[in-house]
Amino acid sequence: MPGKTYSFRKRLYTIFYVLLGIQMIGFAFYASVFSYSQRRSIFRESRDTLALYNAQIGQNLQSVDYYLTELFNYDPEISLVATLSDPANHYGDIVRINNQFDFNIRSFPNIIGLYAYFPKSDTWVCSTSDLQTRQTLQPFLRDQFRNEADRSRLQEVNGLYWVPYEFEDSTCFVKTFDNNGAILGAWTDIDRLTASLTELRDLNTRICFIDDSGHILPMGEASPFPEHPDLQVPVSSTPDDYRILKIDGERYLALTDKMPYCRFYLAALVPLANIDKTWHRSATYLILSLLITAIALLLAARIMSRFMSRTLVMMGNVTDAIVRGESDRRIDLTDQNCEEIRQVAGAYNHMLDSIQSLKINVYEEQLNKRTFQLYALRSQIAPHFLINCLNMISYLADGAQEHTLLIRQMIETLSKHLRYTLSTRDSVPLSEELLYHDNYVALSELRFPGCITYEKEVDERALNAKAFPLLLIMLTENTFKHNLVMGEPLTLIVRVSVNDSADRVHLIHIDSGEGYPQEFLERFADGSPDQLNAPDGRHVGIQNNIQRLKLYFGETASIHFSNEPGMGARVDIDFPLQSCDGSLSENQDANKEAIIS
Repeated sequence: MPGKTYSFRKRLYTIFYVLLGIQMIGFAFYASVFSYSQRRSIFRESRDTLALYNAQIGQNLQSVDYYLTELFNYDPEISLVATLSDPANHYGDIVRINNQFDFNIRSFPNIIGLYAYFPKSDTWVCSTSDLQTRQTLQPFLRDQFRNEADRSRLQEVNGLYWVPYEFEDSTCFVKTFDNNGAILGAWTDIDRLTASLTELRDLNTRICFIDDSGHILPMGEASPFPEHPDLQVPVSSTPDDYRILKIDGERYLALTDKMPYCRFYLAALVPLANIDKTWHRSATYLILSLLITAIALLLAARIMSRFMSRTLVMMGNVTDAIVRGESDRRIDLTDQNCEEIRQVAGAYNHMLDSIQSLKINVYEEQLNKRTFQLYALRSQIAPHFLINCLNMISYLADGAQEHTLLIRQMIETLSKHLRYTLSTRDSVPLSEELLYHDNYVALSELRFPGCITYEKEVDERALNAKAFPLLLIMLTENTFKHNLVMGEPLTLIVRVSVNDSADRVHLIHIDSGEGYPQEFLERFADGSPDQLNAPDGRHVGIQNNIQRLKLYFGETASIHFSNEPGMGARVDIDFPLQSCDGSLSENQDANKEAIIS
């Protein structure tokens, strides 16, 4: 059956749309890959900047730790003032400590102030590089150290971390060393710590400090999102991790880095709009290229369609004429000047001439081949049956008087069978096949008296159905060959029915023998003649019967092998109901009742 038809012009435009779709998919893939690579590139650069910044700040703040530790260990003035309850007599020592702070604070660009507090005398010494901080934050820190509870909290992280303090909606970080009655330390704020991040700020990056849960520390006016005080920034689980954060309709590339000098994270929020600027520029060129290519493909498709349309219309008209039976119709090339079209149309006309001349020859060749195959298969079956019958006659030819009549009957019946088997007819009525099948069963009963029980049910409508010789006899012969033993009963059942709705004949052949082995059923249940071609030469008769069935009826016929529950082997044959030419012969008509019963 032919497949679904299609239009050349539609196929051409379909190819155009497919190519356009492939371009669009490629464009989308390139966009996603480019965007992803851009983000990864910005992420790596920002991550490396944060890591480098943290390393540098960590080193600078560590130098502050070294400086404060040396004051404890080597400055006698610190130890002296720490032991006094009234520092009035050691005012000069306090001034020298303050001068030392003023001198050394220039060496630490990442801190705002250095301080010393002596709880015993409530003395506060401080040096700061920011006048405003001196007037505001310094008194605040002094009050914090005067509170014993705050001092106890600071002692828990003595010299380990920079501790955050919230002051005037902002956050400052304080480092404290508490030893031998003296508290030395330094402080800074977020603005000072992030002052060197100019590379990230050039991308309008928002810089902030966050805690373990992602909450932003107060930063005052420098807060990146003052309108979102409860905003949470996701903390990166690995160094290569980044997230996309959407705030007020704008998306940010969020990355964080653990600060080595405190228990917080530094977060950088890079606007994706800045990252996508480069992509937008490339996308413009890509879209322009895509449009140019699409227009070129469309023009090419239309030119090809118009170029081929005329020839296709001519060929279509000629084909329709041939379908209507006008086999002499050809494509007119009188006004056709295109060489390619003349070649195509000329080849088409030549093909029609070749088809016209070869059609009959091919049909006759196929018919002869089919007939030859049927004769070849039948020539294999006839000697097989003849040998079995001669064996039966040889068995009875023992000189006994009672066997002489049986031998004469068998020879007479055998001659009829040979005449039937060697007939050149391709088809016979099913009634004739049933009649000679009954004779074969009768011959077998002569050899094995009392062993065979033969049951038959035949639908009268199937008697004139077209069949081929030895369809049933071969199955019964195979049954007797493998299951019939003297003294052991064997039941043979043949049923023939007609399916009116499908106009098909269904033939069932059942015996009470041992049945087909499981290996046979696994390989040959569907009756494929190729599978039945066993290398050891077995099942030749069954194979020939199946091949004849397929050659005669084609794929419309089917045969199925199985085992009948409670019985033995079962064969189901199904083929189309086709009336055989002519009516039943006189002999067949006379035996009609016998055939049915």
